[in-house]
Amino acid sequence: METYGENAIPHLDRLGVLGPDFIGVHCVYMTEEDIQIFKERDVKISHNPLANMILASGVAPVARFVKEGLTVSLGCDGSASNDTQNFLNVLQMASLLHKVSSRDPKTIPAATALEMATLGGAKALGREKELGSIEIGKKADLIFYDINEIFSCPSYDPVTALVYSSTSASIKSVIVDGKVVMEEGKLVNVDEEKIRYETKRLGVRLITKSGLGNTQWGHKIEIPE
Repeated sequence: METYGENAIPHLDRLGVLGPDFIGVHCVYMTEEDIQIFKERDVKISHNPLANMILASGVAPVARFVKEGLTVSLGCDGSASNDTQNFLNVLQMASLLHKVSSRDPKTIPAATALEMATLGGAKALGREKELGSIEIGKKADLIFYDINEIFSCPSYDPVTALVYSSTSASIKSVIVDGKVVMEEGKLVNVDEEKIRYETKRLGVRLITKSGLGNTQWGHKIEIPE
């Protein structure tokens, strides 16, 4: 505003940057003008509720985006701004955050959040003709989850169970483009034990070098390599 005399979204629009192939990430501080520009340019949105909550960034007006017909997808954001890459957590928070912020339990129902996670993501990438739903002619991207896991049981509605009650233990198998990448809860193409070891080793080294980390009861929490 100080440099150009206008907000970021109108400035990007004037430069010709915005369009249907542009993904606006977070989109927390949106003015009425911003929303209308997004609508006119068919700009896509990546909503990252957990990262926004961890960083106290604020609450994106997602219910308004949906009402205006904008495409909303979901994202974890990076590990530096989200302490978990658990997409089920993102899916759940995409619904719950907006219920509590609006104080309306009908805001962003489970089915709407699930559509953001699936078709919303495909549309954001411009690939809704091949991804995002189980249809003839689309890629065989499938996730199998068990609604009878103890956390979700008893389940009367699979969508509600997935969004509100499921954990990572509920996910049994994953197929990407027809290829099995996880079976019975285990990744089949990578060495999980090696990944756990290496990430812990590198993580401890990073925390040590940076001096970051939590203090509990007056003592720095330290984890040996």
